[in-house]
Amino acid sequence: MRRSVSFFLILIFLSPSSFGFELFDYNWNIGLMAGLGGTGIQKGVTIDDEEAISSRSETPGMFGVSIETVVRDQWSMSIQHRRGFRFGPFSAGVGVTDVSLRWYYLRNVPTIVNQEGADYVINQIWSPYVGGGAGIAFGSINRDGESPTAIDSSGIVLGLKVGADYHWKPNLILRPEFFVSGTFMNSSAVENTIAEFGIVCAAIFPY
Repeated sequence: MRRSVSFFLILIFLSPSSFGFELFDYNWNIGLMAGLGGTGIQKGVTIDDEEAISSRSETPGMFGVSIETVVRDQWSMSIQHRRGFRFGPFSAGVGVTDVSLRWYYLRNVPTIVNQEGADYVINQIWSPYVGGGAGIAFGSINRDGESPTAIDSSGIVLGLKVGADYHWKPNLILRPEFFVSGTFMNSSAVENTIAEFGIVCAAIFPY
C-alpha cells in the first residue's frame, strides 16, 4: 500500500507537465507556516471483544513548510508538509504531505523578487485565492493510560484551501490561510481516517 501511495504522489507531482507546466523551469520559494488547528485519527478497534470507534488528535497547533512557484499568471503550485501538535507532553505524530494548486481569481499571483530595487514597485494589496491539494497522510498517535494506547493510519489525502496573499515587501509575502482535508483508500482493513484543519499564517520568501 505504501508503494502505491508513493507512486500516486509522484504522479501528482508530475501531472502539471501534462498542462504545459515544466516544473524545474520556475523559481521556487520557501514558505513557513504556523497557527491554530491540528490533525486526528479515527479508527475502528475491538475493546473487550466489542467493536468501538477510537479517536486521537494532535491539537491545538499546526506548523508546516513548503516550496512553491508560479506556474501561470493566476496559478501557483506548492509542495507542502504539515503537522498538528499538542502540548503536555508534546507530540506531533501525524504528517500530511500534499501538492496544491491555488487559483488567484481577482488578480495575478504576487511575484517575489530576490533583491529590493529602486525601480521595483509593489502594490501592497490582498490577492485572494481558492485551491485544492492531494497527497498522502500517515502517522501514529500514542496515549498512555488509554485503551488502545496507540492508533495509526495512512492514506491518500484530499483537501481544500482558502486564503489571500499580501505582498508586504518585494521579497516577502504574508499569507493567512484556512484549510481542511481528509483521507480515503486508507491502509488498514478496518475503518480508519486521518483528518486535519488549520487556520494559519505563512511567510513566503525566496529560496
